[in-house]
Amino acid sequence: MKETSVQKPARREFLRSAGRYLILGGLSALAVISLSKRGRKCPPQVVCQSCTEFAACELPQALHVRASDRKDTHG
Repeated sequence: MKETSVQKPARREFLRSAGRYLILGGLSALAVISLSKRGRKCPPQVVCQSCTEFAACELPQALHVRASDRKDTHG
């Protein structure tokens, strides 16, 4: 019976620590995602074609400009 009482506190502490690390990891992941999306805004007064990120940009404005460029060259 004593083995069970010795294991319970260790198990509780393990679960608490695991929960804390999961929360910490989740918050860290949210911070990284938030910071990575922060840089995706277009600078004011910049035309898409002159932007240094135009070729890899996935923003709707850039997609629209690239699509219209394709239509102009093919059609």
